[in-house]
Amino acid sequence: MDSAKEMQCLCVLISFLLGTQSAATQTNIQQVEGIVGGKATFEARVLAGLFKHTESRSTIARVSSGGSLTVYPERFRGRVRWDSETGFFYITELNTQDTGYYTVHNTTGSGSITTFHLAVYTTQSAATQTNIQQVEGIVGGKATFEARVLAGLFKHTESRSTIARVSSGGSLTVYPERFRGRVRWDSETGFFYITELNTQDTGYYTVHNTTGSGSITTFHLAVYTTQSSATQSDIQQVEGIVGGEATFEARVLAGLFKHTESRSTIARVSSGGSLTVYPERFRGRVRWDSETGFFYITELNTQDTGYYTVHNTTGSGSITTFHLAVYTTQSSASQTDIQEVKGIVGGTATFETRVSIGLIKHTESRSTIARVSSGGSVTVYSERFRGRVRWDSETGLFYITELQTQDSGEYTVLNVAGYSLTTFHLSVYAQHEVQQVKDIVRRVGPVEARVSQGFVKYKSEGLITAGCSATPVHWRALYVFSVISVLAVLPVV
Repeated sequence: MDSAKEMQCLCVLISFLLGTQSAATQTNIQQVEGIVGGKATFEARVLAGLFKHTESRSTIARVSSGGSLTVYPERFRGRVRWDSETGFFYITELNTQDTGYYTVHNTTGSGSITTFHLAVYTTQSAATQTNIQQVEGIVGGKATFEARVLAGLFKHTESRSTIARVSSGGSLTVYPERFRGRVRWDSETGFFYITELNTQDTGYYTVHNTTGSGSITTFHLAVYTTQSSATQSDIQQVEGIVGGEATFEARVLAGLFKHTESRSTIARVSSGGSLTVYPERFRGRVRWDSETGFFYITELNTQDTGYYTVHNTTGSGSITTFHLAVYTTQSSASQTDIQEVKGIVGGTATFETRVSIGLIKHTESRSTIARVSSGGSVTVYSERFRGRVRWDSETGLFYITELQTQDSGEYTVLNVAGYSLTTFHLSVYAQHEVQQVKDIVRRVGPVEARVSQGFVKYKSEGLITAGCSATPVHWRALYVFSVISVLAVLPVV
């Protein structure tokens, strides 16, 4: 065999061995991102080695042991460089055609090969993944990442590691030990999903579609210990009027503000306190207060009514859900038409506004007491109301049993289906207060009580007394009348 043929065979053998090695070591594909006109660095240190384009199997550049760089393809000349201090290859003046897979071959030492996927975007917003989708699940459950891919990667963002890869033939490879047997890919939907969730799975993930547009979708997975945590059971009510302002009181130093129904990210505040607002209709209206840590919306309009979530991306990674109701007048927002509900200790109080899906809330504490779901399931959250707050599936009314004097206060019933909000004031009286009225009635005869411009009047045996002109004992009786039997005749018993 002549020397030319020997050299050709040797080259084929080396190429084969390099290809085999790359297949064996391609478990961890690193993601590199950049924007058109910018720069992308491939952080694999080499003192001598090759920089290759994976799909075309062509060598882009070579750096010799003496540090001399040679760039071969015309389109990369003047753009591909090698930094002698860091040992990194990098590409400048990026364009969208540069998107793809690259490998860095270290021809010294261990002869390692590192694979990168470069994504080049036309704008910075695209490169920084402005639209982060929220995925939730509970320990032991399942979470699906709804970004369809026929071939692509599933990556853990914080560690920059590739969790799984699905080939164009539909073959799935899962790399990290802790995800083996748990990360899967559905060939029908094209979605990746994780089973047997645990709290350590909470974090950011990206799905990379390596076909078509080469899109990248970012998700934040929150794993909760109980179903109630995952379903955001405690929805806080926020109200405002057209042209006014609404504040979402969940403190974040870094986090997201999202519109729940559309699953879109409205705004993001970075750990450095920089705020970015994405949808056009919220620009200039959504803001973040660096002192309080609250997001708020200005110049409200009725279209802003709906559900919002505030995601704290630091600490516990908490998520707080809000329902914003925007009214056209102040009277609507401030609930001027407060309905009066009265009851006696040990009795029952009914809140007469029909709901099929909704909440009952304690207004002063802004806490949700109970929620009825679309399936008619009632969940009571407040410990002191458990076993006492109920919902009648026939009438659609909430009611409280075994009343206590501490139950007195203001409550709101939110009808989620109709976006209506009804406010009630509950007054709970002790048995001795009612008995005191009955005793007075026995002494003075039948009494008629009525309210006129804030004064309580009663008539007994032809005598009319109004306001504070009543004797103390009579005035106390009249007060009880005003809240228990206004505009009614209390019989002698």
